[in-house]
Amino acid sequence: GGEFPSAWKDTGLVMIPKPGKTDLTPSSFRPICLVDTLAKLYEGVILQRLKEEVVRCGDLHPNQFGFRQGRSTIYALTLVVDEIKRANSQNLWCALILFDVKNAFNTADWKKILDSLENRGINNHLLNLVAAYLHHRRIVVDRDTYLEMYMGVPQGSILGPTLWNVLYDSVLAVATDGSVKLVAYADDLAAVVTGTTKRGLVSNVNNAIALVDEWMTQHLLELAVDKTEVVVVTGMRRS
Repeated sequence: GGEFPSAWKDTGLVMIPKPGKTDLTPSSFRPICLVDTLAKLYEGVILQRLKEEVVRCGDLHPNQFGFRQGRSTIYALTLVVDEIKRANSQNLWCALILFDVKNAFNTADWKKILDSLENRGINNHLLNLVAAYLHHRRIVVDRDTYLEMYMGVPQGSILGPTLWNVLYDSVLAVATDGSVKLVAYADDLAAVVTGTTKRGLVSNVNNAIALVDEWMTQHLLELAVDKTEVVVVTGMRRS
């Protein structure tokens, strides 16, 4: 089995205010872990092996643009815009759904991450190493006070973003009928939904939301319903 030294799993924590947030509620801050320098070096070695294994096992979905070399928000937005243009050129009704996952990185379930790696066919040694990396993590509050962690990918870590991508990958494949195209940038998820009629569009939008919500429930994540938006982008002038 793999080993990850316990001392390297004790991380300091800095609360960074999120852009545009002025209130002092916990959700207005982003917790960033201060990771030991040696731990970061070791994580870098594991990350390289993990990336190679993920590619060997079929790679990540092409519509995930977050935390991946040579990809950016520009590429993700271009794909979304191209899908909307395509719908317009085919005279289809089209809507854009912007999903918001509640506290995504901090609530990522460790077992679900490991299940996602195992289902991909990642080798056992690496699987055990990632399990050792995740479990028994602690946040250092002060010299004598620690908080045990039971979930979440550490923000500010080297491995965290790729572990998130592996966990999140299968949400991009939940819609299979061609009327829904899902695109992700890290935890931000958008769906371009089309329909031949207004009624058809509404039905397809509801179906897409239900599929994504079901996936979230199965993976112990939660949609922030109040922040999830639906915008009709073409077809509004048609009868």
